Amino acid sequence: MEARPKQGEDIQSTDDDTLVVTIVITTHGCVTTMDVEPNNYNIRYRSATEDKLESQPQSKIEEIILLNMFNNSFRKDKPGGDDTERPIRLSYFDSLPYDKLLSVNSSHSRLINRMCKVGNRFASSITGIPNIPLGIYLASVHKKLEPQSKSDYKYVFPEDKTQYINLLNLVGLEKLNQFFNKIPDLKSTLIREHNKHLKLNDDNTRIETIRLSYLLELFRQIIGPNCGLNIYDYSCSNMCDSSTDKEITTSMVTNIEEGKMPFFTGGKRKNRKTKRRRSRKYKRSKRKTRSKRPRGEQQSNKRRL
Repeated sequence: MEARPKQGEDIQSTDDDTLVVTIVITTHGCVTTMDVEPNNYNIRYRSATEDKLESQPQSKIEEIILLNMFNNSFRKDKPGGDDTERPIRLSYFDSLPYDKLLSVNSSHSRLINRMCKVGNRFASSITGIPNIPLGIYLASVHKKLEPQSKSDYKYVFPEDKTQYINLLNLVGLEKLNQFFNKIPDLKSTLIREHNKHLKLNDDNTRIETIRLSYLLELFRQIIGPNCGLNIYDYSCSNMCDSSTDKEITTSMVTNIEEGKMPFFTGGKRKNRKTKRRRSRKYKRSKRKTRSKRPRGEQQSNKRRL
């Protein structure tokens, strides 16, 4: 297959490439079901609530600090390894543990939502920190380089490393889609799915609610068949139906020796340390053996040298 250049990329890509998209979710959320259909997602899913079904309180300032941290951590070639960057040290699921409803509107009344928006604008004017709305933010897209056995990635998108790209805004989602040229008419596709897998606002410019599983499918359509999904979810993980009491049955990966490896990892540092320790022990035991030899034998060895 002939390689086709991508916009803004200095290397060529094909449909056989592995591309990893990293997103940060700061919307409201609730879990709809544990019965997730079997999928082939190449996913590393990290939830701020880990394997608990509970709320995730977070201030507006914390969200902005988070987004800046992710942009700084991921918008470069070869992002830091599992023991050098804070976000990557979190435990993760390597399969989707549940389906979720992600929304920019909370379950509170309209009055409380409006009060929160006014409060956020006021806090922004006082602190000077921009009023960044709740959303699903694109941190980065990376291309896996050859050889495939190594965790070596090249930063591909977004071209402007200082930009906040909210994928719930159709302008932001279209930027991603245009770069990879996968869905011919994205807006029409989303309008067709309105009230099935997502809800759009009145003028069809923003996504207000979307199912997590549909979002992942959308990424695979935009990025390509070999799409790696690196997800950091800071939304709540309560059950949408409070009368339903369920537990997460999917196990979390807490050690890089287990399950799928993280996409961006410094490698198995434990093993390297163990080898160093062994070599030091071996040298110390050698010195002890030499010192235990009779003095005459040591002197005769020196003369031979």
